[in-house]
Amino acid sequence: YPITWERDPQSNRFGEPVLYTVQRLGGTASQTLTVHHSRIIRFEGTDPTETRRLQLQGWGDSVLQRCYQELMATRGAFAASGELVQQASQGVLKLKGLADMMSSDTDDKVKRRLYLMDLSRSVARSMLIDSDGEDFTRVDAGSLSGVAEIMDRMVNMLSGVSTIPVSVLLGAAQAGLGATEDPNTRTWYDSLQAEREKRRKEINHLVRLVMLSREGPTGGQEPKGWGVVFPSLWQLTPIEQADVRQKTATSDASDIENEFEATAK
Repeated sequence: YPITWERDPQSNRFGEPVLYTVQRLGGTASQTLTVHHSRIIRFEGTDPTETRRLQLQGWGDSVLQRCYQELMATRGAFAASGELVQQASQGVLKLKGLADMMSSDTDDKVKRRLYLMDLSRSVARSMLIDSDGEDFTRVDAGSLSGVAEIMDRMVNMLSGVSTIPVSVLLGAAQAGLGATEDPNTRTWYDSLQAEREKRRKEINHLVRLVMLSREGPTGGQEPKGWGVVFPSLWQLTPIEQADVRQKTATSDASDIENEFEATAK
């Protein structure tokens, strides 16, 4: 947490934290340290407004904040749809003179009768009723038409605010003979790559400090020519890999031939 701030209006860090209080937790023990801003590598989420940043004590907002309300709304919609499915069909038991029996049922015989009927339906998957004066039917409590469309709209809204494609968000690929790759997935990968490049400075600084540490993987020696290479987000299929190798080989052969001809001349 920031405890002091830069107050010099001439400084390019005006209004930013100078000293932080860092609290380390481990089991039942804790340790509180005061750290200078030059010893802090900040990895923030969404860039908030100035008012919101003051509320967050100088920090950015969580990336989940922008989609939290939509996430809760989608979760509630799925829960409500589950209730609708369970209530879509209701069993109706008709008993002749039920009102009179309930008013004079001082020994709870009617309740015990209903309990045994429900128990037999659960165990034997059948309803034991009297053929004279009792009738059990199942009726539709309501139509479920339009529920699937509403759920799709909710998922699309969540996908929009989170910028995650529906196919990635739900972990389900498009189905059908004519299905192709989701174009939004490649756009999402491009945005992730841009985000990684945005954090490259902080990541390089962190990796360099790890290498300079005596307990680090390089024993405190910083190798020359090192760099951070992010793995590819898009994985090529075997056919695409073979096509890339073929085009690369053709291009290399053309370059070698042109260089040979130029040398011969």
